[in-house]
Amino acid sequence: MFGHHLALGVPMPICVLILEEREPIQSSSTVQFTSESSAPSTFSAEIEYVDSSGLVTVQEQGPGSYTIQSSGGAGTDRIRFRSHSLGQNIRVTY
Repeated sequence: MFGHHLALGVPMPICVLILEEREPIQSSSTVQFTSESSAPSTFSAEIEYVDSSGLVTVQEQGPGSYTIQSSGGAGTDRIRFRSHSLGQNIRVTY
């Protein structure tokens, strides 16, 4: 509970915040990444996603897939790639 008063002694409203502990929500999602280039080759995939404990970063080799298992959180998930040869067009399916 937090209470604040002005310098003149006039009381400000008191804000009460009640948090209820709940079971974490478990979810999973599989991300697939494949090359659609005319000269496909291997590539690296860096996957970042938000979990209840914070930001998780995973390194994978493509083409391939990765199953994200998360218990929730607020933020932005992302994936980025680096080709091991020439530039490529990567298709991401989730």
